[in-house]
Amino acid sequence: GEPALLLTVVKRGSTNTVAVADRVRFTVDRLRRELPPGLQARLISDRGLDVSDLLATLGWNALGGGLIVILMVSIFLGTRQGLVVSVSIPLAVLIALTLMRLTGVDLNQVSIFGLVLAMGMLVDSGLVVVENIGRHVELGRGLKDAVITGVDEVKLPVLASTLTTIAAFVPLLMLQGNLGAFMTAMPLAVIYALSGSLLVAFTVIPLLCYTLWRRFPPPPEDAEQKSRALDTYTEIVKWALRNRWMTLILAFAVFGLSLMTIPVLGLQLFPKAEKSLFLVNIRLPGEANISATSLISERVEEVLAAETGIRDFTVNIGKGSPMIYYNVEPERERTNFAQVLVNLEGGNADEFASELAPKLQRIAGATVVPKVLEQGPVGGAAIQVRVTGPDLNVLSGLAQGIQGSIADVPGIADIRDTLGDTTPRLVIDVDRRQAALLGVDSFSLSRTVLMALNGEVATHYRGGDDEIPVVVRLDRRSVAETSSLERLYLPSNEGTVLPLTELATVREQQGFTTILHRDGRRLVTVEADASGRLADDVLSDVRMRLSDFDLPEGYSLAFGGEEEERRASFAGLWEALLLAFLLIYALLAIQFNSFVQPIVILLTVPLGLTGAIVGLLITGNPFGLMAFIGVVSLTGIIINDSIVLTDFANYLQRVEGQRRLEALLGAGRLRFRPVVLTSITTIGGLTPLAIWGGTLWSP
Repeated sequence: GEPALLLTVVKRGSTNTVAVADRVRFTVDRLRRELPPGLQARLISDRGLDVSDLLATLGWNALGGGLIVILMVSIFLGTRQGLVVSVSIPLAVLIALTLMRLTGVDLNQVSIFGLVLAMGMLVDSGLVVVENIGRHVELGRGLKDAVITGVDEVKLPVLASTLTTIAAFVPLLMLQGNLGAFMTAMPLAVIYALSGSLLVAFTVIPLLCYTLWRRFPPPPEDAEQKSRALDTYTEIVKWALRNRWMTLILAFAVFGLSLMTIPVLGLQLFPKAEKSLFLVNIRLPGEANISATSLISERVEEVLAAETGIRDFTVNIGKGSPMIYYNVEPERERTNFAQVLVNLEGGNADEFASELAPKLQRIAGATVVPKVLEQGPVGGAAIQVRVTGPDLNVLSGLAQGIQGSIADVPGIADIRDTLGDTTPRLVIDVDRRQAALLGVDSFSLSRTVLMALNGEVATHYRGGDDEIPVVVRLDRRSVAETSSLERLYLPSNEGTVLPLTELATVREQQGFTTILHRDGRRLVTVEADASGRLADDVLSDVRMRLSDFDLPEGYSLAFGGEEEERRASFAGLWEALLLAFLLIYALLAIQFNSFVQPIVILLTVPLGLTGAIVGLLITGNPFGLMAFIGVVSLTGIIINDSIVLTDFANYLQRVEGQRRLEALLGAGRLRFRPVVLTSITTIGGLTPLAIWGGTLWSP
């Protein structure tokens, strides 16, 4: 409730956010000791701490995922083999970080997520190599021969599986718009890390196997335990091969049922941000002045002061708060708007804001609505209804009617429109014929009026590294009234000056502050936020409510917002998925010299999608954009196991002359352990992120 001066510090260019925030925090601490009694300096928003916490969380997730992967490999392969394979993780990450530095990819939450996503995959190539070398050692080959033969046998399937995984991420680099700018660092980080792991698998891993195993040979496996697992697996495969059509029908029936559960999951573009702060938007009618807005703001402050759990709150009257979050654009200045930044002592801002909303809605004379921060790139309102037509007054009436029709839709909040209320403005009517006779052109007239009202940059003053514009304009007091503008003098082409009243009249009229166009037609957009429900569900109710809304001839209505953004984003991802399939198919066709076998391998992807949907259903996550990106990203991972099995089955048929069923069973038994291990390590590497990754990354 105390008057305050708000100072915003913005970092330059690509400087380090955390380092800048640390220096600002140090300066503020020093300033506190120098301020006179009665004055306080307080940080109300510190994005440096947010960035530090986020990077620390993702970093711990990466470390936890790496340790889980190392533990899994050591348990299933043995300590010596596990240590050899585990070398892939730090070396591949180091290579990825080096390539990121060279190509200008920042280390942020998206790129770190890419490294975490790749964590479980970094050992896949090395694991297959080590397992095959160990198999040849068990067959009695010499160590050097086992290393050479073991690498040679799996070099093509390992190369193909890594390239197909990379191919699944390459299309994500082609995403356009805000989503593309937001997500580009993730596929780059994964591609760099996987490329590094492939290099390590073919160079460092064989060298370590030869060097370490020569002095410390791996112990023999527990043949009995391995035999029991293989016998169980073999019986399952035999049943599936005897009942091929039944197996296929069951698999795709399960896939179809999983697709039917997507509407149950719900659709969501991006989740709420898990932050202990939120905003309160205060909107008054258009004619309200700054004093009226201030009075309403004081009533909001009284409500907030009575709440427990609030650390502090800051009110900005006449404009929005500064940029407190990476995707929140500050509101423009206007007298009928105020915004409150509320910092909580802890806890969930979404739940707190939902409980606070009914109390704020009881404040008369304004629309007061809490707004919780969301994840994802910069975007518009969650709910948008666009009305286009020729007449602004008719559009204004239609916008008011739409707002009244949807005001009581459950979960809708902060309804407003882009047209706003009318405000007084000045109109200068120019007699073009008289202006031509007097030798005054339109450029001179408009430049003189703009200079009188806004000023014009005449030059720049350089002070150190800063350039300060020097603006020439009339004294504000001399153009405070309409009559003052009428006394302006305009230069003519003949070198004389003439009063404005000789060729124009100045008058006041009511007009809209913002006029938008879409496809050449005037546009007004009714916007709203979603609170307590998914935006997709709220928009469905809005569509139903406006299904019979009466529109005059020449006017049209369309829906936008989160649904439109999601549709555009999903369309880009569908294109990325299709391109990933084509790239993977081309790579597989080259490797197997067949057009049919790649199709068989690609048919395993729907089964992977089934697992993803079931997982979202169990954990209660909606099918959002990040889940879709996860499906696209994991396309290459899903088919890796199929590549290893198919390649070895082909080898048994081609080299050892086995029949098809015999080769399939043999390939399954011989590749059972690396296939299971690569799946387990991928799952283990992502487990910390799934549990502690928050609402954005967990799906």
